[in-house]
Amino acid sequence: MDKYIDLHCHSTLRPFGNTFKNDDRYNIKSKSSVWYYDKPSVADKFIDIEAGFAKYSQADFTTASKGNVTVLGISLYSPELEFFDNKLGDKDFDKWIENLITSYSKQRVAEITSPNYRYFDELQAQYKYLESLHSKTVVIDGVNHKFVMINKFDDFKDIKTSGNEKILAVFVNIEGGHSLGSGQPNFENTEVQILKNVDTIKKWKFKPVYLTLTHHFINKLAGHCRSLPDAVNFLAPQQPGMNETIFPLGLKVIDKLLDNTNGKRILIDVKHLSIEGRKLYYELLQTKYANQNIPIIYSHGGLNGLKTFDDAWEIIPKTKFNNWDIGLFEEEVPIIAKSKGIIGLNMDERVMSSKKELEETKGNGSRFKMKTKFSKLIWNHIQRIAEILDEKALPAWDFTSLGTDFDGQINAINGFWSLEYMNDLESFLNVHAQNYMKTANLKPQNMIPANDIIQKFMYKNAEGFLKRVMV
Repeated sequence: MDKYIDLHCHSTLRPFGNTFKNDDRYNIKSKSSVWYYDKPSVADKFIDIEAGFAKYSQADFTTASKGNVTVLGISLYSPELEFFDNKLGDKDFDKWIENLITSYSKQRVAEITSPNYRYFDELQAQYKYLESLHSKTVVIDGVNHKFVMINKFDDFKDIKTSGNEKILAVFVNIEGGHSLGSGQPNFENTEVQILKNVDTIKKWKFKPVYLTLTHHFINKLAGHCRSLPDAVNFLAPQQPGMNETIFPLGLKVIDKLLDNTNGKRILIDVKHLSIEGRKLYYELLQTKYANQNIPIIYSHGGLNGLKTFDDAWEIIPKTKFNNWDIGLFEEEVPIIAKSKGIIGLNMDERVMSSKKELEETKGNGSRFKMKTKFSKLIWNHIQRIAEILDEKALPAWDFTSLGTDFDGQINAINGFWSLEYMNDLESFLNVHAQNYMKTANLKPQNMIPANDIIQKFMYKNAEGFLKRVMV
C-alpha cells in the first residue's frame, strides 16, 4: 500500500518540549519543529535494544511522510508531576528523565516543576502549538509538505496528495484525564472548573476524537492499571488509585464527553482504565447510553492472553502475551467489535509480548530474520483477535489497526524503529498472514486473502472507524 493510518502517537511531545529551549517551530531543522527529522543511528538502535528507550524521533512528520503514513492521531499529554517528585530526589530523577527517557531540556523540566505549571494550561498550550503549524507548507527533499488538522471525515476524504505536494491529515486525542486539571499534586481544580475545561476542549476548532480517562497516576476521575515497570514504579509509585473504579467526578466527565449535542461527542478510550472502571463503562454503554451507538476505542495496546476479568494476573505457561491487566482480556474483544469500535496495536515490544516470547524472539541472525521474528509479535495479536471474533461469528479482521504509541517513551519493536518502517511492517505481516491462512480454520466469511487482511490492519479499518466517528 502507499498509505497507512496511526491512531495514536506522540509526534508533538518532543518538539513542543524543545520550544522551552529554542522556539523555532517554523524551521524544519530545529528540534522544536514537528518536521525535525532524527533518523535512528546504529548507536540509537543499540540503546533502544539494550536499554529500552529511544533517543531518536519515532513519529515526527517527516518520518511519517517517508513511511507513507498519511493520517496521524496526535496524542496530547500533560507530563505528570509524580515522575518529578520521587524517591531519588528531584535533581537525580530529573536528570534521568531528561537524558534517558524524554530528551527534555533543562528549561522544559524547570517549566514542568515550577509552581505555575498547570495540567490544563499545558494541554491547551500543546494544542495551540499544533494548531499554529496547521496547513503551513515546508519543503523536504525538494517536495512541498504540510499537515492539515481534520475535524470530520469529509475533511479527511477530500485531502488530495499530488507528486508536487505531500499532505498529512492529523486529528488530536488526549492521553490522561488529569490533563483536564484533575489530580495535580499540590493543586486541584474544582469540579466546576474541570467540567468547564471539558466544555473548552469541545469548543476547540479541532476537537479531540477521544480521551483516556486515566494514565499512570491517580487523577480523581477513575482508577488506573499498573503501567510502569518495577524500577520506575519503585521510584514513582502508582499504587494510589490503582485498580479502583470510575469516581463520581469521572462519571460527570463521561456524561459531558459523550454528550453529542451539535456533533461534539468525544469518545472514551479504555486504555489505562482499571478492570473495575472498564466493567462499569461497558455496563453504562449497555444501560445509560443504550441505543446511542457509541464505539469503544482501545487506542494503543494489545491482548494480555487472559480470557476474562476474573483471570487477572494469572500466569499462563507459554503465553505469547504480556499478562498485565492493562492489556485487553479476550472477553473485551467482542464487546469492542459489537460497538463498531477499534483496537489499536502498540509498537512497544514489552507491551506486545510476554518475557518468554520476547526472549525466544531475540537472538543472532540477519536483518531479515530479525524483522520476520519481531513482526510476529504484532501478528500474534492480529491472529488471536481474529480467532476470538470468528468464534463469536463476527467479522474477524475488521477491528484492529495501528496505534503505535511512537514517541510515547516506548521500546520499539526491533527492526521497526519508527513510522518510517511501516512499509517493511506491512510486507512482513503479509508473510505471516499468508502462512496462517494456508491452514486457518475460520468461518467462510472470514477466509479472505492475506493481502486484504493486512490492508485492513494498516489502513482500511482505521479509515472505517474514523468515518463512523468523525461526522
